Amino acid sequence: MCIRDSLVELCKPFGIGEDKLHVRYGRVAHEIHELLIEGNFDTCMVGSHGYTGWQRVLGSKASSVLHGVPVDTWVFSLANA
Repeated sequence: MCIRDSLVELCKPFGIGEDKLHVRYGRVAHEIHELLIEGNFDTCMVGSHGYTGWQRVLGSKASSVLHGVPVDTWVFSLANA
């Protein structure tokens, strides 16, 4: 089973159709930025682990997405999820 097939199965119970799923490969921030532009999206939501201190200095995927994002972006914490 490929990644896309697994994603389709995970999303079915929530009513998320295949037309709403995107599987891309490459640098995370770049691929998300490109998808936002290609899809003409106006908002992006990004989950964060809520790193602080040295963990944040070392970087995170959420932080890299925020730099240069072409649309309004909401960042929410996954720490207590």
